[in-house]
Amino acid sequence: MNNTTKYIFLPINFEIQSTMKNNKSNTITLSAPRAFRTRLFIFLYNISLPAYRIFIKRKRPKWKVSLGCLSKYPIDSLGYQYALFLERHGLQPMDNFENHDCFHVLLNFPTDIKGESAMQFCLMGNGKRSIYMYSMIIFSTIFFPENITHFIKAYRMGKSLNVFHHWDYEQLLCTPVAEIRSQIFKTQQI
Repeated sequence: MNNTTKYIFLPINFEIQSTMKNNKSNTITLSAPRAFRTRLFIFLYNISLPAYRIFIKRKRPKWKVSLGCLSKYPIDSLGYQYALFLERHGLQPMDNFENHDCFHVLLNFPTDIKGESAMQFCLMGNGKRSIYMYSMIIFSTIFFPENITHFIKAYRMGKSLNVFHHWDYEQLLCTPVAEIRSQIFKTQQI
């Protein structure tokens, strides 16, 4: 086995062995392999993001907003809450990913890997379809199977909501968050 092969298979072997060991409280210890899975997941995300931006998101017009502009909206509005979300996470609006951030604001999914993955499951349940979403769901399921019940719950949540994934959120920046949420979470009439 050459060095390259050894470095590729060593972490995978470590993952399998570490997952099978139990600690004293008889729960599975995942800290070391989870760190590897998380790093690998983030690596795959980082290499796929530029391609996604170029080939998929380029068709969508860019929002003409800045953090300063968003901060001037009324306090209860989506625009202001979006600005708070960005500030809280040390971010700036990212071209063609503004809707994604609005989903975080409106649905309260955290920005960690578990939260990001659950949000994709929720969007799939809501009817969104994209190659990137499907790849995120596949990788989340493979890399973090211990979260599958959380992901299924998010999927069911998305199915139960009114269809919202396709809305033009730039046009809703002045709208109070409570009003938008009431439209998303409103029980559908037959």
